[in-house]
Amino acid sequence: MQDFIQSFVELFDETPDIEILPDTKFKDIPGWDSLVAIGLIVMVSNNYGKSINGDVIRNATTIGDLYEMING
Repeated sequence: MQDFIQSFVELFDETPDIEILPDTKFKDIPGWDSLVAIGLIVMVSNNYGKSINGDVIRNATTIGDLYEMING
């Protein structure tokens, strides 16, 4: 999970000024936008060999939700 969170944080142009935990609501993170969402899709493909789409992102609320959808 920690590797996933680190990779997620690296998607932002500037490191968010908040602690990112599994229960963090990622859509509330300053800087979250459609470009970060696209980066997330690419990161998941490159790092985990899995495909996700906008529906997966829309249906997730927290970082932990995303992680479970990818690894569950």
